Amino acid sequence: MPLDVKAWFKRLSIFEWLPLVAGAITALTLLITTTLWFRPDSSLLLERYSIEQSKTLQDKYAVLDKKVDSLGGQLQALSNIPDQNKIAIQLKGMDVALNDLKTRHTKLEDAILTNPAKAIEVPLLRKDLDNLKDSQQQNLLALQQGVDRVYDLNKWLLGAMAVSIITLAISNVLRGKKKTTSED
Repeated sequence: MPLDVKAWFKRLSIFEWLPLVAGAITALTLLITTTLWFRPDSSLLLERYSIEQSKTLQDKYAVLDKKVDSLGGQLQALSNIPDQNKIAIQLKGMDVALNDLKTRHTKLEDAILTNPAKAIEVPLLRKDLDNLKDSQQQNLLALQQGVDRVYDLNKWLLGAMAVSIITLAISNVLRGKKKTTSED
């Protein structure tokens, strides 16, 4: 019986083709990997590429080093400020701080003068909040102590129940032995 290839391919279903395709892809991948892996020129190319990259990086580093040196010189030139200018800069900073304090002072003064009750309300509210905080902490402490007492009471009750159950079990066992010995 001659082998009819066309009829054989028509009979194969998709599930019979998948392993063949997967095997072919695997073989092709292995072939490509081994040829690229064991190729002697690939390591030389990689080495040449890394040498070129290191040279370009060294050149860039040298340029950056020169720029940093020039910026350092410019910074040094700028920081050589005469003493009179240093004092003027410090006075300018103090002037800004003084103006800030003046504005805060005038705002506070305006608030007190427009409504003196508001000036008194803030300390009173703070005192009320502190008192509320203290009372809440005391309540929390009392609650924790109450929970601890209930926990201790539960331990005693459960312990007493365990002892009574064990005592009942022992008495029942001893009664059972007395009945069996008296029946004999």
